[in-house]
Amino acid sequence: MKWLLLVTVLCWVTGCSSYNPNKTGYENLQRNHEAECRKAPPAQYQDCMRNQGMSYEEYEKLRQEALK
Repeated sequence: MKWLLLVTVLCWVTGCSSYNPNKTGYENLQRNHEAECRKAPPAQYQDCMRNQGMSYEEYEKLRQEALK
């Protein structure tokens, strides 16, 4: 029983260690932008979504290049 608890806790801790607050924040901003696009008139919705942005991975790559 103790081993099961230990393995469960280790799996939980390992999963939490992959938490990336920058990615989470970026994804939250993207969701907020999508919500704003849904409020736009139908004629503007597609343009708004087209300007939605890029994936976090693309964003992070560009950000790292800019920091060099």
